[in-house]
Amino acid sequence: MKKGNTELLHTIDEAIRKLNMSDPGWNVDLKKKYFLSDYSASFSITPTETKYVEGLSSSGTKLNVLFNPARYPFSYYKDGEAAGILVDTFRKIAARYGLPYEFLKTGSPDEYYKLRENDEADIVLDFVESTDEAEVLGYRLTSSYADANCSVITSNSFTGIPDAAAVVEGSAIFNDIAKESNPRIKISNYATFEDCVDAVTSRAVDCTYTYSITAQIYVIEDKTNSIKAAQLNARSFQFRLAVNSDADMALYGLLNKAAHSQDSADTNELLNAYVLEAKRDYSLWNYFTDHPLVSIAAISAMMLILVGFIMFQRKNSRTLKASNDALEASRGALENALAEANSANAAKTRFLSQMSHDIRTPLNGIIGMTNIAAGNVDDPQRVSDALGKIRRSSDHLLTLINDILDLNRIESGKMTIAQEPTDIRATIEQCTEVLKGSVINRDLKIITDTEQIEYPFVLTDALHIRQILINIISNAVKFTPDGGSITFRADGRRDEAGDTLLCRFEVTDTGIGMSEEFQEHIFEAFVQEDTYNARTQFKGSGLGMSIVKQLVDMLGGSVNIKSELHAGTSIIVELPLAVDKNAAGKPEASPREERRYSFSGVHVLLAEDNEINMEIAKALLEGSGIRVDTAEDGQKAVEAFAASAAGEYGCILMDVMMPNMNGYEATRTIRAMERQDARTIPIIAMTANAFAEDVQAALDNGMNAHIAKPISACFLMETLAKFIHGT
Repeated sequence: MKKGNTELLHTIDEAIRKLNMSDPGWNVDLKKKYFLSDYSASFSITPTETKYVEGLSSSGTKLNVLFNPARYPFSYYKDGEAAGILVDTFRKIAARYGLPYEFLKTGSPDEYYKLRENDEADIVLDFVESTDEAEVLGYRLTSSYADANCSVITSNSFTGIPDAAAVVEGSAIFNDIAKESNPRIKISNYATFEDCVDAVTSRAVDCTYTYSITAQIYVIEDKTNSIKAAQLNARSFQFRLAVNSDADMALYGLLNKAAHSQDSADTNELLNAYVLEAKRDYSLWNYFTDHPLVSIAAISAMMLILVGFIMFQRKNSRTLKASNDALEASRGALENALAEANSANAAKTRFLSQMSHDIRTPLNGIIGMTNIAAGNVDDPQRVSDALGKIRRSSDHLLTLINDILDLNRIESGKMTIAQEPTDIRATIEQCTEVLKGSVINRDLKIITDTEQIEYPFVLTDALHIRQILINIISNAVKFTPDGGSITFRADGRRDEAGDTLLCRFEVTDTGIGMSEEFQEHIFEAFVQEDTYNARTQFKGSGLGMSIVKQLVDMLGGSVNIKSELHAGTSIIVELPLAVDKNAAGKPEASPREERRYSFSGVHVLLAEDNEINMEIAKALLEGSGIRVDTAEDGQKAVEAFAASAAGEYGCILMDVMMPNMNGYEATRTIRAMERQDARTIPIIAMTANAFAEDVQAALDNGMNAHIAKPISACFLMETLAKFIHGT
């Protein structure tokens, strides 16, 4: 307020005192609302500000924006268009808030100062003077949104204190800086800074003053190495946006937010871009034209080398011919490599196109059948049919996604092979069960011969062996028409030393077979058989056999294929498995029986941030008689457990990726609580992070088990029974 207006001063002081008494945190709330932090880039726009911007657009009003054209590279004109670091920054701010604007054209600093003083600008981009000067001119200043240091440029040979300086016309600040170095310095004004630098190089003056970034660019562009720059660390500039006092306060609020949100890293990036552009402009040709003696010496040396080379080549024509032949061969090899690379890229493009189609196909089925079910809720048969098709489409989509992820992990080297005690008979039995389950409602004859296993206990990766065999079995079922047959044989014998079980798995079908041409490419990741529209009739990812081959190689085995078009296919996998010598006397694998579990009276805590996933899991649990409490994040799960009575919860099902506190943090917090059941309660990860390292991470963070999404109801119940009932 104006000096001397004590009545208004007391009124405002009293208002602030009452605010502080009624709501001591009002200033903090306002700061959070308008300035999330000094470095936030996501300031919200208030309804008042939104209304102001919409009013500008609806009325066709454009804000007049002014800048000094003599502040290269901060603000200047390039080919008649506004350019520079401050100009580029303002363009981003205007685009962020939707502000309409136009630049006021100025031909000189004098014209800029005249327009500024005449109150013709709504916004001034480059105000560097004090707040008092801004107030006198009728502007409000935002916070600083860019800064710059000052440097002095002299000739390379200059030393001592300058007696004469060149300064751009109208630049009072640089006049003051020059006089600080020498109060008696003689100042000469020039129209542009380029003229000031020319005055230094011609020795008309001792020095000139400018922004450090500008000095750096001119030194880089100096072709003759005749000038140098030194930074004046005691002097710096802060650029602020000046908003006309007559403008709406909403505009000032928006621009002040923008100034607060401007990250110095963004400004430095723009500064570096101008420096790099200056470096790129100086080419080898520029160097030679600036140094004629060097050019002559280089040309003479090249001529001597050329003459010597010609003489040498004449004396060694045979060597030259051999070199040419080698060069031709090398070129041929490069052309072949290029052709192979182009072919691989084309194959990848085809694969991505096919994947797009294959992924969208089951997705379309899921969406379409969902709409059909929703439109026929009064027709149970139609709804049941739609749900069945949704389930099949979902299973197919999950298979496609798993294949793509597996291939990526194998090729990136992230896939690892475990060496765990395994009864190979149980693994084989699981595969035969998959085979038998896959042909339900199909007219296919199934033959299995899996009794010839000499010693079943081995150290291997059962998961990946199942993946290999189920991939092959799925192909046999898929490509064998009704009326055909599929044979699965497995045998294993120990080697002479008794350390290795040599396993042989054979899957033979009477299906459509493969052409000889396709058999040569069957293990490639980006190739699928198109003969007789096989791709269209038999849906798949085209990755299965590529994954099989790479997993077999990682297990140290081999895979061979015999196939004849229209006659069938036989695939043989041979794997050397290390014998588990500590497993003698283990019981034989018994057939796996489907069990039903009773969870009456069991109370569990379910932590899940996704509403749909929570609904699914809760329905599965409550369908088995389980009472469920829910928490939408890890923090809420910790609070719910802490508030419960000891032993109240029989189990905690914990998602991993949740807001506020993730599942790992929540588990560690619960385990650290001072109550006995905190260390013993089963905590089971239920997450879409489904790789082996994710399972290990869950165990490392104190969880008892891991269930991967999409959730298998059977596996969920088995896991709960294991930890709740001990079965």
